[in-house]
This record gives sequence, structure tokens and C-alpha cells, in this order.
Amino acid sequence: MSLQNTHYLRILNELTRQIDSEFNKIGLLYRLFGRVKTPDSLKNKLELNPQKYQPDEGGKKIQDVIGLRITLYFTDDVDIAIEILKKIFVWDQESSNIDGYSQNTFDATRCNLIFALPSEQCHTKYLDDEGFCDNTFEVQIRTVFSEGWHEVEHDLRYKHKDDWKDFEESYRTLNGFLANLETVDWGILQLLSDLTWKHYKAQNWEAMLRNKMRVRISKPKENLDEKILEILNNDPNGIGKHIFRANRKKILNFIFENKLQIPLTLSNLVYIINEVEPYNSSITEVTPPVILNKIRNN
Repeated sequence: MSLQNTHYLRILNELTRQIDSEFNKIGLLYRLFGRVKTPDSLKNKLELNPQKYQPDEGGKKIQDVIGLRITLYFTDDVDIAIEILKKIFVWDQESSNIDGYSQNTFDATRCNLIFALPSEQCHTKYLDDEGFCDNTFEVQIRTVFSEGWHEVEHDLRYKHKDDWKDFEESYRTLNGFLANLETVDWGILQLLSDLTWKHYKAQNWEAMLRNKMRVRISKPKENLDEKILEILNNDPNGIGKHIFRANRKKILNFIFENKLQIPLTLSNLVYIINEVEPYNSSITEVTPPVILNKIRNN
């Protein structure tokens, strides 16, 4: 099977650049990995399931020649990441797998998304000479806690199902480990939510913002503007509570949708929150005009 690996590595690098650019704008905490399948890897995949993939028109194709994996720090960022990817690439919904949770059984859930390669990066109908690989790429989304489990499961169970078929207890035990990791995922969110509340009650506004927003802060050593601190300290149960109750997902979606080119400093986050949620005139009055114009005029 002939693949121009150098060319597809360039495509991978461009896809990585696009995703990094959009995720970094909203400050998501994540890691991004990518790879291009080697000819030997593709050959092994075809030999493992010789009837599964067909070179003819309409036949099932290999869709993960180019693959990326996103590991997110927080499980509630999965939906945010998915929505961003759907808006910057063409999503193949039929070929994608986004599993829901079952109330009756516990098993690994998948978040494997298939997207069409951007048209400017497709020079031929297929990625290989024989027509087994179409012009798509795969993105897998995991959390940092579940990532290691998925690696072990993929290499030792998914690829060798016969090793597990007569050992149901071992199968369920491995799934149980993932259940524990998912509990940790949600526990981390609850912990940070509780910490946000404690900092709010103590009027530790900077700490409250960091744990509330959970994003990569620009200039992390820079303090909140003194004018903001004065306003919050004078009205903790009004403006302070208003910021404490802000909808994080709504704020991040606003930054993405409006393509805000504003460093995510603590002060700028307050200015953005104040414009997205029902705004307070006191905060508006101390918002630098250049920042206010960028927020309102995008």
C-alpha cells in the first residue's frame, strides 16, 4: 500500500495547528497528540479484517490514517471541544461514535469523531493508491484520567478479544477501573466547585476566578486590576455573586464564537463575563475602552 507519509505528516501538522489555535483562544487545558499510520500498520489492519474494507466505490474505507487524540483536564470540557471541532471541520456524523451512558451496564464509552479533510489538503480521491483509505481523519477525545486506561484497553483487550472472552470477571474488573477514574473526573469538578465557593465567601476574588473558569490564564502572576478589586470588595453579594454564578460554558462559547483576540488575564475575564452575563455598569466603567470595543464589536 502506497502512502506519501511526508505529505500526510504535513497535513497532520496543519490540523494540529488549527485545533491548537482555536482551543488556546478560549484557554482550554488539554494535550494534543497526532500520528499518521505507517504502511505496515495499514497492511496489518487490512489483513486482520480482510473483508471489512473494500476499494470499490461505496465500500467501507479506513478513516483513521491521520489520527489525533485530545486529552482534556476536565470532563465537562468534552462537549465544548466537540462543538468547536464541528464548527472548524466538516463532521461525518454517520461514521463517528459518541457513546452515552447506560443505567444498566458499565462499559467503556467512546468519543471518536470522523471529519473530512479540508478540501485544500486533498489532491486525490483517496489517501492511498488502491482506494482503501478515504479523505478523512479521526479525533479521539479523552480526559487525562481515562487516557492511560484507554491505552491499556486498546492494546491488550480490543486488539486481542479472544484473550478475554472466557474471563468475564476480568473483563468487568477492567471496566470497574474506568468507573473509578470517571468518578475521579467528576470528583475533581466538585472539588474545584467547592473551592470556588469557599474563595467567594472569603472574598478571595483571584482564586475564585481561577477555580471558577479553569482555563489557561495569560500572565498568571498578574493580579486583578485594583479598580475591579475595589468594586468586588464593596459589593460582594451583588457584583461578586454575579461573577461567581456566571455560566462558564457560555463565557467560553462567547470567546470562541466572536473570535475574541484578547489575552485571558484575570481582569479581562471579568470584563468578558460582565458583557456576556447581564452587565454591571460599575465594571463597564472601569473596562479599558480598547478591551470593551473588542468584546462588543467582534
